[in-house]
Amino acid sequence: MRLHRTAAAAGVAALVASGVTALPASAAQELPAGQSISATLTKVSLLSINDFHGYFSNDFACTLVTEQQARGGASKAAFVSAGDNVGGSAFASAAQNDQPTIDFLNALGLQASAAGNHEFDQGFADLTGRLTPKSNFPILAANVYKKGTTEPAMEGYKVLDVNGVKVGFIGAVTPSTAAKVSPDGIKTIDFGNAVDAVNRVADQLTDGNAANGEADLLVAAYHEGATVSGKNYADTKASSTLFADMADKTSAKVSVILNGDSHQQYLVAGPIPGGAGANDTRPITQSGNYGSHVGAIDLGWDAAAKKVVEYKMANVARIKPADADYTAKVAACETNPAYTNAKTIADAANAAAAEIGKQEIGEATADITRANLGADRTTESALSNMIAQSYLDSLAKHQFGNATIGVMNPGGVRADLLKGKLTYKQAADIMPFNNIVKTVDVTGAQFKAILEEQWKSPEAAPARAAYLQLGLSKNVTYTFDPDAAFGSHITSITVDGQPINPTKTYNIASNNFLLEGGDGFVTFAKGTNLKDSGLVDMSLFVEWIKDKSPLTPDFTKHALAVSPSLPATAKPGDRLTFSVSSLNMTSAGAPVATQVTAKLGGQTVGTFDASAVTLNGTPNRPGNATIQVTIPQNVTGGAQYLEISWNGSTALLPITITLLDQSATPVPGISGTARVGSKLTARPGAWDAGVTKSYQWLRNGAAIAGATKSTYTLTAADAGAKVSVAVTGTKAGYTTVTKTSTTRTVAKGILTGAKPKITGTKKAGSTLKVVRGTWKPSGISFSYRWYSNGKAISGATKSSYKVSTAQRGKRITVKVTGRKAGYITKSKTSAPVGIARR
Repeated sequence: MRLHRTAAAAGVAALVASGVTALPASAAQELPAGQSISATLTKVSLLSINDFHGYFSNDFACTLVTEQQARGGASKAAFVSAGDNVGGSAFASAAQNDQPTIDFLNALGLQASAAGNHEFDQGFADLTGRLTPKSNFPILAANVYKKGTTEPAMEGYKVLDVNGVKVGFIGAVTPSTAAKVSPDGIKTIDFGNAVDAVNRVADQLTDGNAANGEADLLVAAYHEGATVSGKNYADTKASSTLFADMADKTSAKVSVILNGDSHQQYLVAGPIPGGAGANDTRPITQSGNYGSHVGAIDLGWDAAAKKVVEYKMANVARIKPADADYTAKVAACETNPAYTNAKTIADAANAAAAEIGKQEIGEATADITRANLGADRTTESALSNMIAQSYLDSLAKHQFGNATIGVMNPGGVRADLLKGKLTYKQAADIMPFNNIVKTVDVTGAQFKAILEEQWKSPEAAPARAAYLQLGLSKNVTYTFDPDAAFGSHITSITVDGQPINPTKTYNIASNNFLLEGGDGFVTFAKGTNLKDSGLVDMSLFVEWIKDKSPLTPDFTKHALAVSPSLPATAKPGDRLTFSVSSLNMTSAGAPVATQVTAKLGGQTVGTFDASAVTLNGTPNRPGNATIQVTIPQNVTGGAQYLEISWNGSTALLPITITLLDQSATPVPGISGTARVGSKLTARPGAWDAGVTKSYQWLRNGAAIAGATKSTYTLTAADAGAKVSVAVTGTKAGYTTVTKTSTTRTVAKGILTGAKPKITGTKKAGSTLKVVRGTWKPSGISFSYRWYSNGKAISGATKSSYKVSTAQRGKRITVKVTGRKAGYITKSKTSAPVGIARR
């Protein structure tokens, strides 16, 4: 420690000699529990919050002023925030556009706040035009720049006077804000690297230039944080690369780092970059959320050395009525003007919220309730499924992401929707936690693991039951075996009517509690691409009710128990016996199944009576039926679903049908001459009795259109080709078999024709005509050539010839040539006729 102080002093001397004053690197030591800041040092205290989200309360106000008074009042203990004071807020604040929260924090003397991503929820113009003017404290973000520039668009710091020490409070917001809020609201700004921006301002506040601000001591408030609570420094750092960057790269001039955004609690001593010893650390803290704790950091400032040399840090829990000293603390707070002013604001806001809660937002045609009116979180409910569907609908309306599955945790549904007019307060009571709706990517295999996590192992804390039933959007169904081993219950899942693909990515919409692994659904936390919509579930639900009103309960079941599980394969004639259960919901008004129908390949294979009896187990399963089906002989082989339907619900049970093999499957032959114009006949051979045979003639291996009989007359297109015939044998309950003959090469056809005759007067000037006689087959084209004494007569190529005087005394013949595609060309010559000499 001594060597470090000497080196630091030498550095300061060098800077002073050069005409530049600056803070040396901090070299502070965390004090052990029970030890106070040395009386020889100036005590500088910071009381901090993060992610307050409009959760104002009298108990929080009392906690804050109690801690402040214990340190000598507001002048010696600055009240600051690491962001998200508003947005994603509690009902009483959200219902009044967060004005009560701003007034509440003003009354308590909040001196400076980093901007959080939720400060941008309604756009940058709202932040600068409403939030900032109404706040008595600056909202700081050193890493927000005017679009396309490096020019800051917001204030980056505030210098506070705390017990005579100038404290430079630097704010920075998470750059991921750009993905958490509507792009239209932030199109004039850019979000830069938070650490780089803090370091830039840290240099500015320590460069000796009073014109651009100077401070004795620097605090960086990042609205970013680690993803774990209560861990040591190494584990906290390992949880988040963002945290690691803040811890490792924030300038050594910064004495304190405050965090937010991740809603965690931690108090860690982070090594100072360039520090010479293990005790050269600085406090890095985050204080939970919703005003659950006040962060309390006490710094020992050495005025002579101008540095922090020791510090203490704690997260002080908000007081509660069960505390032994609660009454005494409240009584003391009631003498504090800051508390009484804040209490007046909170009480008035809560009263106004109660009136707002009476506003009608829609109506329900019937009760829409939880399972057993909330007494049972282990069975499906109409309300939980409806909320899961609302997540999908709402995000689609707001054009956020591309969620394909909505999921709701049963513990997050705290009240019921009753028939009649629906109020704002009723909707708020159903989801009172003001969780943020988020999305995350999981694979099909991970989604199966999530459904398996409805069954809780002893290690899956903090599960409150052996089983917790998830609500699902209407496009998801699944089956399960209640008697299977832990981790092996789920037997099938369908999404949008298709079997889930284990390797495909599915985007899930739900609340942050569930997607961060709450209630033991730890696989959600293993997903990727987690995105924050910035939308509060309760507010979205109110909006959804307005859009969808009037609401009608949907009692369609999404989960069905099947025991024992169907075999992987079955063959025609096999008889399957199994039970189905969990046919009924226990939501108010849900129908009770009386019959269950089973179908395979589109044909009904049985209808069965259902019982209303609940089968006890994990989970309990109301409504059941015993199914006995025989696999039909005429069923199609391969992967299929046995469809179970009841009361408008459908479950698909996967099964592969294995058909019997035919015993006699001969290779067919072909009889007949393989020549164009000839008829070929298939010789199928002897197949099993009862086999229906069909035929397909092939040309060079490709099917010939229309050639599907046992005989086939060869056409011109077959000339030179290899022709074969495929014979397919089908029999109910048996595998369809196709056998193909050997090929036959097709020769060209042979034309037949009569010897032509010449008619007409055999003298010069007369016209001779040819009678070609009968030729076969039809469709032949003919050409002609006339000859005189065996020599071709020029131009005489028609079926008639006018005799010229030059032919007197000559012998005339005519040759007829027949041509047809696919046939050999054939010629026939007439007998000669003599032409008179005169």
